[in-house]
Amino acid sequence: MTNSLVLAGLLLLLLVLAGVAALGLTTLFLVPVIMTPHDVVDEILDVMRLSQGDRILDLGAGDGRLLVQARKRIKVRAVGYEISPLVVVYAKLYKFFHIPLKRGVSIEAGNFLSADFSDFDHIYAHLNTRALRPVYAKLVREMHPDARFYSYNVQLPHAQPSEVYPLSNGKRLYVYMRENLV
Repeated sequence: MTNSLVLAGLLLLLLVLAGVAALGLTTLFLVPVIMTPHDVVDEILDVMRLSQGDRILDLGAGDGRLLVQARKRIKVRAVGYEISPLVVVYAKLYKFFHIPLKRGVSIEAGNFLSADFSDFDHIYAHLNTRALRPVYAKLVREMHPDARFYSYNVQLPHAQPSEVYPLSNGKRLYVYMRENLV
């Protein structure tokens, strides 16, 4: 019995180390991973004013910290897309350690441009201007009338924000309603 527990503990430690290594390697060699700082995640969620049953989409979800924290706060359905499969492995470990055995948060490996934006009440992105250009086109086509789009520190090209919230770290959160996009 003791040997089984030691083996299970070593396997878990190996998985955690592999996830951390994967995140580091991805950042260095593949896709730069720039995650929303932990210290402003709660502020962003406050701006979102989530309700039970809301659906959140995180474009370029990284480790899924925004989605995990949203699920901890209130029973929302949260989906994140991350293009790097290595970061997705890390995100799944992050989710497991923060909300084990809870459903409602899904981190998908793939391009967020393949997602159907019309299924979501809140769409969040921490992306650069270049990545936001195709997002703008999808929002115009697919965002439902009551949904909101939130962009961390970078304004959406070709649109004026409905609201701008200063965050405690000196950055801004830009909020867009459907009518501001066209």
